[in-house]
Amino acid sequence: MPGRKRKVPTPSSDSSSSDSSSTSSEKSKKVKAIIADLLPSKSRKLYEKTYADFLSFAKIKGQPSESDILLYMHDLAEIKKLGYKTLWQRYSMIKSGVQARHDTWYRCYQAAP
Repeated sequence: MPGRKRKVPTPSSDSSSSDSSSTSSEKSKKVKAIIADLLPSKSRKLYEKTYADFLSFAKIKGQPSESDILLYMHDLAEIKKLGYKTLWQRYSMIKSGVQARHDTWYRCYQAAP
């Protein structure tokens, strides 16, 4: 109904410290599931392919660094001659892949030496 506010549930005050660690783990799993589900359903395969192409180029198994992403974007721009709009789309797809798989946001990266 318009104008009606939804009540937000509040955590109970009687939780113990052991409950908080399991709750934290449950929260983390839920957050990862939500982030993974944020990809648009129509273009999910394209996002996943773009991220897989990036990982293949970078030859990394763990979390990619900002330098890895920069080198890949440079390769796309200079060697494959992709336009700016396409580069931004690819960057966004890679960024989404890193965020969903590694729980990392780019603003947390340090500048590469």
